Amino acid sequence: DHYGCPVMNFADPDTPYTRAIEFKNFNPERRSSQNPGETVVWEESSRAAGRGDEPYYPVNTAADRALYQRYAAKAGEEPSVVFGGRLGTYAYYDMHQVINSALVAYDKRIHPMLTRTDGQ
Repeated sequence: DHYGCPVMNFADPDTPYTRAIEFKNFNPERRSSQNPGETVVWEESSRAAGRGDEPYYPVNTAADRALYQRYAAKAGEEPSVVFGGRLGTYAYYDMHQVINSALVAYDKRIHPMLTRTDGQ
């Protein structure tokens, strides 16, 4: 049991891969029949996204954080646009955090826009 979970994500610039998968942890109820004392870990390496690619994770480097700050400043000039998710907030989220973030964004940003009576 290398990681203790099926998937471990890495978002730091010092790790040469994005994700590690330990297959036997997808089915812990079968642990006793899956070569006890042995495991297989698969490491997924990322690459820079190119035109036409769909990026999934932000790369947390100083240069990219500075670029995000510029984007965030411009986003503040768009009061009717809500930026969310991993790329919109430049953060890594686990799935429960993604769902919570979306619900909070709806309550605080989207619902008020939908119920405005000022004609905007």
